[in-house]
Amino acid sequence: MKTKPIGDNFHTSFYNQLAVFYTSIPAEEVRKFFKVIEKQEGRTIIDKAANRVKLDIDLLKYGRKVLKKEDMKRDYIIIGIKDFKKTLGKTK
Repeated sequence: MKTKPIGDNFHTSFYNQLAVFYTSIPAEEVRKFFKVIEKQEGRTIIDKAANRVKLDIDLLKYGRKVLKKEDMKRDYIIIGIKDFKKTLGKTK
């Protein structure tokens, strides 16, 4: 889903995706793995400081615990969850 940037620091649209997966790996290890992927795909500290985001992977929820409450209120997250639930309902 393409979304407009939030705040004054970014000027181009973002492409957002929502993924659901199951794991027994602890949340902190999942976050570390996401950071490895970001780095492998070219994300740097310099880019972040300059408000350039090549790739940003966030763990919003782990099990029943919401880790990023403010992000869960964003329109594209709400829409993504609704779409996921619709798709899940069609596969039953």
